[in-house]
Amino acid sequence: MKKLLFAVLFAATSLATATAGAYEDAMTKALEQMKTGKSAADLVASAGQFERISKVAAQEWLPRYYAGYCFVLASFMEKDDDKRDGYADEGEKWVNEGLKLAPKEAELVTLLGYVYQAKLAISPMTRGMKYSSLVQETLEKAIQLNPENPRPYHLLGQNLLFTPAMFGGGTEKACPLLKQADAKFAKFEKVSPLYPGWGKTRNDQLMEKCK
Repeated sequence: MKKLLFAVLFAATSLATATAGAYEDAMTKALEQMKTGKSAADLVASAGQFERISKVAAQEWLPRYYAGYCFVLASFMEKDDDKRDGYADEGEKWVNEGLKLAPKEAELVTLLGYVYQAKLAISPMTRGMKYSSLVQETLEKAIQLNPENPRPYHLLGQNLLFTPAMFGGGTEKACPLLKQADAKFAKFEKVSPLYPGWGKTRNDQLMEKCK
């Protein structure tokens, strides 16, 4: 009886390990493809890969996170405003799918703020009143959830840097946040190789405007 029980437990453990390994391999390959994307179409294709992984890894928030992230980047890269809106909407859908699994995950809340930034960027003059406050509120919530995550500071600084001074933005307001992000990027360590790690290169570029 003990031998049978041991065999069952061993088989279950082996299956779980194999499944975890397949998930990590699929995610690693999808992330590598995402990093080589040079166009909105490339990023949409990568989002499709993460969508397929999400159907198998039903309890994992990271595939949903990266599907959303790909659509946000695609929105910023696309030139047609209707397509940009559509990509931002898809990004929001995937972030919300992730939040159903991990409602207090700071990275997902940060990415939701990035979604709102993408929507704001399409038409700052007509959308400023709605989305500027949404960006601010969402990223401040992300900071409350994890004060050591550099990405919400980076996005807040980026948002203020491209907001005219007459509307409360400009380098004077943006640079302290970009510098905070810089300090936190220097200390940041990813929880796992699959964990989000983006933002430092862009933050370094924006910091040039603070010199």
